[in-house]
Amino acid sequence: MPKGQNSLRGTLLLWLLVPTVVLLPLNAFWTYFGGITVANTAYDRSLLVSARTIAERIQLDEKKLSLELPYAALDMSDNDLGGDFYFRVTGLKREHVAGFDDFPSLPPNVPLSKAYPALVHFYDAEYRGRPVRVAALHQPVSGDAITGVALIQVAETLESRSALTHRLLIETLVQQGLLLALSVLVILFAVGRGLRPLERVRVDLERRDVQDLTPLDEAAVPSETRAFVAALNRYVVRLSKMVELRKSFIANAAHQLRTPIAVLKTQIGVAKREKDPGALGDVLAAIDDTTQSAARLANQLLSLTRAEHGLDTGASVASIDLLAMARHVGLEAVPRAMESEVDIGLDETSDKPVWIYGDAVLLQELLINLVDNAIKYAGPGSRVTIRALLEPPGRAVLEVEDNGPGIPPHEREHVCKRFYRVAGQTVAGSGLGLAIVQEIVSRHNGRLELLDASTGKGLRVRVELPVSPHV
Repeated sequence: MPKGQNSLRGTLLLWLLVPTVVLLPLNAFWTYFGGITVANTAYDRSLLVSARTIAERIQLDEKKLSLELPYAALDMSDNDLGGDFYFRVTGLKREHVAGFDDFPSLPPNVPLSKAYPALVHFYDAEYRGRPVRVAALHQPVSGDAITGVALIQVAETLESRSALTHRLLIETLVQQGLLLALSVLVILFAVGRGLRPLERVRVDLERRDVQDLTPLDEAAVPSETRAFVAALNRYVVRLSKMVELRKSFIANAAHQLRTPIAVLKTQIGVAKREKDPGALGDVLAAIDDTTQSAARLANQLLSLTRAEHGLDTGASVASIDLLAMARHVGLEAVPRAMESEVDIGLDETSDKPVWIYGDAVLLQELLINLVDNAIKYAGPGSRVTIRALLEPPGRAVLEVEDNGPGIPPHEREHVCKRFYRVAGQTVAGSGLGLAIVQEIVSRHNGRLELLDASTGKGLRVRVELPVSPHV
């Protein structure tokens, strides 16, 4: 695996296991401390019940408090957890009434409990060297001769609470540990099962023959990965088209270049045998023409393949001034036009920029092919006119018009096919120029028309392109 990249399985396990391993122990502690709170509340309530039981048995006789309570009712030391129970009753004048007389008094500043309607304090203390939990209940007492408040203190050692706390902790840890182990196993199983369709896709791709570019079965994968498989299928379709285009290019190149290469080979053989310098010059000129034709054919084949596939030509797709491009291509074509005795010009009825959005290299290739065709087929003494203008509603129009022999109307629907030549045509050519133009126009969502020239004689090639939305 490349450095810096994580596996999908590892990422899923990381984001599932780490929160689980962290959250389950936190949940265990929350459960434990929640259980401790509930247990302490229950024990405190038990102490309060004992204090009320004692308070109900307090009697007032001749200004003196007394308590009649069977010790069996208060003996809580005989229990499974081993806690000891103590109590003390303090009279209206803080005198000792019953219970353990050495039990410490209620400390100051101990707040009243708000959990019960009774006047009761709960606090921790130490008695006879042992920690105890105390409930101190204020009990109103009234009689014929006296009225006041008695204090009943009930205490219990913490062994029972500690034992319960320990047992609760052990049970919580065992339960949460089992839950954690089960969660880890379930997560591992779920991640493995969830990734199994992708594993099947991987195995399917690895087992395929290098020539097998059939799409993958999108229905065989979960809906969450269906978009990925669909994107992969679209890529396979594009790859298949590219492979077909390369095969087509190789076949076309092999078929079209076979003739000029054979001619070139023959001409070279003639040049080797030729002794007359004048005749040798003619042969070399013919070789030069054949070489230029072969190079032009190869370039056109490359241009057609590039246009068909929409390859990146190195120029960024951006807004382009079609009028400026027409002016530039027209100026570059002047030497060829003069050599062919053709008058070439740019119709600049309007000098406003004509902005379109597209690939500058492909669009320039389109214009060069139109101008070259016009110069080549119009013939000596003809005139070629280039136009670039805006027409409502929001259309950019490019026209290349000549007053040559033109193309018969019944042939116009065929000349945009590759390698098609008009019957009786004597000018050498490959039959690829208009095929390239048609492909580039289609790539830019435009329209190509072959019309009669405005003067009645000749051909007017009209290309409509959408204007740039960014200008």
